[in-house]
Amino acid sequence: MNIFELTTIVCTFHLCFVIGVNGDVASNENERIHAQMELYNDLLKDYHKYVSPVRPHPNASSSATATVPTTVEIGLSLQQLISADTEYGEVKARIWLSQYWTDHRLVWDPSTTKVDLLHISASEIWKPDLTLYNGRLETEEPERFAILHPDGHVYMIPSLIATLSCEREEKHFPHDRLSCKFRFGSWVYHSGYLDVITKQYGAAVDLSSYIQHPEWYVHVTSVKRTETKYECCPERYVDVEYMIEFVREPSLYTATMSTPASLIAMAMVFIFVIPPTSREKMNLAVGILICLVIFAAMLLSVTSSATTMSTLLLFAIILDLMIIAETSIVYNIYFRTIRTHPIPDWVRTVFMDVLSRPLCLSKPNQRRYEMELNYAESNEDTRVVAGDQLDRTPKLEDVGEEWRFVARVIDRLCFWIFLVVFIIGVCSILAPTSQM
Repeated sequence: MNIFELTTIVCTFHLCFVIGVNGDVASNENERIHAQMELYNDLLKDYHKYVSPVRPHPNASSSATATVPTTVEIGLSLQQLISADTEYGEVKARIWLSQYWTDHRLVWDPSTTKVDLLHISASEIWKPDLTLYNGRLETEEPERFAILHPDGHVYMIPSLIATLSCEREEKHFPHDRLSCKFRFGSWVYHSGYLDVITKQYGAAVDLSSYIQHPEWYVHVTSVKRTETKYECCPERYVDVEYMIEFVREPSLYTATMSTPASLIAMAMVFIFVIPPTSREKMNLAVGILICLVIFAAMLLSVTSSATTMSTLLLFAIILDLMIIAETSIVYNIYFRTIRTHPIPDWVRTVFMDVLSRPLCLSKPNQRRYEMELNYAESNEDTRVVAGDQLDRTPKLEDVGEEWRFVARVIDRLCFWIFLVVFIIGVCSILAPTSQM
C-alpha cells in the first residue's frame, strides 16, 4: 500500500466521521425544535390570553368568589436619563421593567417533553397590564418575548421609554434636584386578582448598567408598595412607587455663572476706593450693573423659579443702583463752589466736626492753618504776615475745599454702611441654604 492509498483511506474515514457527527447534531436539533413546537401547541391549545390566571381560594366554599391573586414581582433597572426639562419638570428615561409571575396554565413535565425552557412571544400569553400612573410608557422593540419555565413561572424584561413629570427643587441652583416617582400598577385588576410586589436588587433601583448623564447624577433611590381605595370602586388597587432623585452636577454652572457673578458683586467694594474726582468711579458702578443684569438674564434662561442665586443677584443690583445714586450725590457735592452753594453751619458741624473723627478723616482747614503756623514760626520775618492770615476768615478756595471734604465724608460713610448691609444681606440670604 503506497502513501496515496493510505491518505485516501484516512480522508474517507474522517469524512464519514464528520458526516455522522453532523448528522447526529442535526437530528438532535430537529428533535429539539419538534419538541418545542409540540409543547407550544399543547400549551396554547385551550389557552385564553385575555383571562387572568387566578385560582379559587382553597379554603373558600363552592359558592364563594374568593380567589388567589396572581402575584407579579417587578423590578426597575434604570439604563439612561435621556433628557431632563427643568422648565416643565419633565424627565425622559430608558428603563428595564422586569416582571415575574406564575401562570398555572403554562406548566409541563420537562422529563417527558425534553424541554426545560421555552421562549414565546409575549403577545401569545396573558401578561399583567402594568401602567405608569403618572406618565407614559413607550416600547422600544416591536415585539417582546417572555421566558417560560416548566413550573409555570414567566419572566419578561421589556425595554421601555418612560416620560413623566418630576418635582423640582431649584432654590439652591446649581445644586438643584429632580425627584421622579415611577408609580406602576394595574389599570383594571384590583388586589383580589393582581398583587404587585418589588424585586430586591440590594438597592431600590438597579443601577448596575446605568449610563451616567453628563449633567445629572442619581443621588437617592427608594421604593414603597401601597394599596389605595378609590372613590369609584370598593376594592383596593396595588401600586409600587420607585423614587429616583437626580441632582445636578454643579461644576459647569459654578465655573461659568456662580463664581463670576459672586466676584463681580464683591467688586462693588472697590467703587469706594476710587476717589470722587475720578469719572472711573461711575464707569465702574455702571459696568458692574450691566454684568449683573446679564448674569440675571442667563440665570432666567436656565431656571424657571426663584433661587438663592437670583435673590443674591437682585440684592446686588439694588445695592449697585444705590451706589450709583450715592456717587451722583457725591459728584454734586464735590464740585460745589461758594458762589453757588454757601456751606451751612450745620453741615460744618455734622460732617466736619462730628463724623470726620470716627471716619478717620482730618479737616482740610486744620491742616492748612497748621502748615501756615509752622511756616510762620520758622520765619520770624513773616510772623506778622502769618498771624494776619490766621486771623482772616476762610478764603474762597478754603470753602471749596470744605465742600470737597464733605463729599469725602459722605463717600466714606456710605462705604461703611454698604459694607454692613452687604454682609448682613448675604448672610441672611445664604443662612437657609447652609441649614439644608
